Amino acid sequence: MLVVATGMAQVATDKQQLEPMLEVLGGLPEALGSVEHLLADNGYFSAANVEHCVQAKIEPLLAAGRDGHHPHWEDRFTEQPPLNEPASAVRGEWSLVTMAWNIKRMAVMAG
Repeated sequence: MLVVATGMAQVATDKQQLEPMLEVLGGLPEALGSVEHLLADNGYFSAANVEHCVQAKIEPLLAAGRDGHHPHWEDRFTEQPPLNEPASAVRGEWSLVTMAWNIKRMAVMAG
């Protein structure tokens, strides 16, 4: 369970982001092995995305419903966050988070 690809887009729904990520996964070096599972939240769930995963021979683990514990942004902020300003910072932070996850996982796998 390693993160082998990440992405970020400033769009209202993630449904259109899964197919491009499958293309990224398909382009990974063979030395990494094959991707067996794709884990994503309910923003990625659609019948078309499930079919894209099946065609790519990747088992989709897509949440089909939404938990009620995530309040809408209007309930958390007085104004909508700016869209373009934090994008590179968010990409960088997410890259660091996934790199830390992978280092921890590799240490566990190495024993």
